[in-house]
Amino acid sequence: MSSVTGKGVKAKQVPLGRWRLLPAFGFALLYFLLAVVLPVGALLLASLQTSPYAASLGQLTESGALSFWSLGKTLRSADFLQAVPNSAMTAVIAGVVGTALGFCLSYCVYRASPRAGECWSSSPWNRSPSRPSCSASVCCGPGRCCRCRCTERSSC
Repeated sequence: MSSVTGKGVKAKQVPLGRWRLLPAFGFALLYFLLAVVLPVGALLLASLQTSPYAASLGQLTESGALSFWSLGKTLRSADFLQAVPNSAMTAVIAGVVGTALGFCLSYCVYRASPRAGECWSSSPWNRSPSRPSCSASVCCGPGRCCRCRCTERSSC
């Protein structure tokens, strides 16, 4: 007789050694610049332009090419003031619905029992190379087989 159980896996820290300072920090900084600073900068630049069309980057350095006047005009427009509450409400509803669906799904997966007479570890979605498949077993809980006859003799 044997019990087949799963073991938790803890992530190991990888020592970076000499790669820690310059290359790893440089990669993290580059990622931050590309993922956060560049898009926010593009939005800010587009909102400060007096004209939506620019033939070259040189036009942005000319006098009067960038102004807070157009940004202020946009922030006070009726369309913008109507869109902000709608966007906030959509974001809140999407977050609540997504969280509720995730909770329901995780609750169902956690509380679901395997098919009659089948152990968790012998289910096709729970098979892994580290767990032997069991036959003629009684389920004792998630990931555990009691009175298990293993099909792989070496792992029993």
